[in-house]
Amino acid sequence: MSTLKRTAASLLVSAFTLGFLTVSTTTSASANGNCIDSLHEFRADLCLSAPEPILGLFGTWRNVDITFEGENLDLSRVTMNIGFYPAGYTGGVALGLESDPWPYPGWSEAYSPYYEETSNSGINYGAIRPTRGSTPAPDGTNNTYMLVRADNESQWEIIYNFNYITSTESMPETETRNARSIFRVPNPTATTVAPIDNRLQYMGGNLYWTRFDMDSIELVNSHPTCDSPDAQDDVCMNSTLSSNGGEPPLLVSWELEKPGGASSTTLESTDQPPTSSPRQIDRGNIVNGVDQGELASCLENSSESCLQDVQGLAECITQHDICNTLPEYNTQAPQEPFVSSNQEVLSGAEIEERLHTRFEFTDTPLTTNLTNIQDYEQEFNVSIPDAWSSNSPLWVVSTNGIVTDTEGRSYQGLRAAFDASTGQAVHYCTGSFC
Repeated sequence: MSTLKRTAASLLVSAFTLGFLTVSTTTSASANGNCIDSLHEFRADLCLSAPEPILGLFGTWRNVDITFEGENLDLSRVTMNIGFYPAGYTGGVALGLESDPWPYPGWSEAYSPYYEETSNSGINYGAIRPTRGSTPAPDGTNNTYMLVRADNESQWEIIYNFNYITSTESMPETETRNARSIFRVPNPTATTVAPIDNRLQYMGGNLYWTRFDMDSIELVNSHPTCDSPDAQDDVCMNSTLSSNGGEPPLLVSWELEKPGGASSTTLESTDQPPTSSPRQIDRGNIVNGVDQGELASCLENSSESCLQDVQGLAECITQHDICNTLPEYNTQAPQEPFVSSNQEVLSGAEIEERLHTRFEFTDTPLTTNLTNIQDYEQEFNVSIPDAWSSNSPLWVVSTNGIVTDTEGRSYQGLRAAFDASTGQAVHYCTGSFC
């Protein structure tokens, strides 16, 4: 029986001591030898080790305000993710939230969940749902991000808000005891990120979800915390680990913030329910064995415990069924974007501008063509999430030249598909993934 199938009755979250202990950390002593020794960009890496092979990784945090100000906002894409980067392999898989500066009138940034698989020869990127813009502002909803071993026990299944999205294609067949969560702000002087509270767990060989031991964690920040004497207001970060205070202490959350200028140095947890009017819980609406009312309540109040507390949810996930049909979370039906341009379809030139927020080009000719989701999927044998309608218009930009992404990785060739109405990157590949 496959690893994922065996977890059907065992995707549980263990109970933990409720008392939290907060630990401020700039750079910890090396705990697992798997973290980066030096950082040449504005980022923080939380490197996590387990005493056994990891079969699943879980992170959850609320959507928060991320704002951009300045003249040149190219290459400013902010990401917060969880992932695996196997030892001896140049690449890995990441799943998380991204925010881009937006060049069109009425709003300045947009948000989207995404996944990304990388190797030494390419990138395969996919957005998960249509983008959310700055109007309305992020509403504080919890979102969950899961990577679980696939049936073949080498690839990883990508699961967002408890709905299966896709699987990786080219990860090496090797066990891993190390995981990572990464926070990147490529343009810190122009970017402000409100506090994020990332609650992390992993699934081990006993097929239970549990927390990481604090002694097996290494946190590396590229820049000083904002209360450091040498910190500068616009290029400092707040980065704090909270444990349950037990013996041994276990990680509860990683709290992060990138303040703007003249910001307070105090980071306050964002692990609070939304301030808007509470949802009317519609209990009894059962979809594939999952009570959607119970799931809604759990996501709003304790998203890290839903696998344990919501009956039928774990089993639904293992079957790749639609487990979450709540409107603000659903990725299985066409969604209207939360933002749109003033035009029905953006121009090819505007789309090429969007491409420059993710890649640098050196004398590289670009080819830009208009198509739609269905034709793109058929021509290139890719799958776009059902959150987009099959007839949604796409601009496809391609080149055979050298492209360099925001992390300094260079590849030969690129094909990128953008939503022609909003300018959102829906899918792209570089190098061997094309």
